[in-house]
Amino acid sequence: MDELDNLLVRLGIEPNFDFLGKSWGGMLASTHAALSRPEGMTHLIIANSPASMALWVKSASILFDGLPDEVKEGLSRLEKEGKYKAEEYQDGMSVFYKKYVCRLDPWPEEVLEAFQVTG
Repeated sequence: MDELDNLLVRLGIEPNFDFLGKSWGGMLASTHAALSRPEGMTHLIIANSPASMALWVKSASILFDGLPDEVKEGLSRLEKEGKYKAEEYQDGMSVFYKKYVCRLDPWPEEVLEAFQVTG
């Protein structure tokens, strides 16, 4: 959070600003607002973000448990090894995404573009 405070000061944003946090950024924004209580923040907007990291982890774990055993085992092993770019990992995540993110087949162009942008 110190880096965010430094950025706000360095860019001259601090005296009067609105803060928008989306998805993961929403958790960061709410944490920053609660802990730092920045004086210059006039609005805090949180969009498409879980209420808490603990709740997100719990919910993701429940979804993960719904995957086939071989997919769960492969993803768990590769995560422990830090091999997120491995083809097997990407294939396993594809199973997750097709089950929980977008069930349309084929995926709409917007969904494909979103995955390309986010890697």
